[in-house]
Order: sequence, then structure tokens, then C-alpha cells
Amino acid sequence: MRVDDVGVVLFTGIEFVGGAYARRVGPADGTYGYVSSELWELTIGIEHSRRRQGIGRLALESLKATTLQRGIEGLSLSVERDNPARTLYTASGFRVVEERESNVLMSWTLR
Repeated sequence: MRVDDVGVVLFTGIEFVGGAYARRVGPADGTYGYVSSELWELTIGIEHSRRRQGIGRLALESLKATTLQRGIEGLSLSVERDNPARTLYTASGFRVVEERESNVLMSWTLR
């Protein structure tokens, strides 16, 4: 992680179950989820055996709250078209920025 990255890590007891982080990226970084320099790119991962239990939503909402506390304007991400997580992102207020051949670029802001 970089010094200014923002993240949350989730455990059940001492078992790691997932996490999410956001990183400031620019167009030269070559990432799939770049929208603008004001929106930080989101990465999220939940242990496979713990998916569809609300942990992804908890990680995502916790990260959104943390980014707001830090004055970050919003988040962006890229998700494959058929990834079930796309439903989570839409329900959490992410909007489609661009439909691509195999993935979708999405963003979330308070505005």
C-alpha cells in the first residue's frame, strides 16, 4: 500500500474475511477503474467462502465512510459485466460511467 491509500480490513474473530481500499491514481497509471483524479480507485476482496453474507457491503460502506472523512470526493471501479458484485455496487450508489466490451466502469460520489 502507498502512504495515502485508504482501507478497511474485516475479521471475524482472528479470521480474515475481507477488505477494501482506495488509491489515488492518474491516467498514466494504466488502471482499469480510472475516471478522474478526484475519484480514488476502489479495490475490494472478500474470501470466497464468506461471499453473499453482507461482508462485501460492510467493507464497501465502511470504506465509503472513511473516504468521506478524509475529504475524498468519491470512488471509481471497474467490474466485469457478469460479476455478481456489480449488483452490490449499484445498490451502494455506484453509477455506470462507461460500458466496455468485457467490463463496466462505475463511480460513486455524494453529488
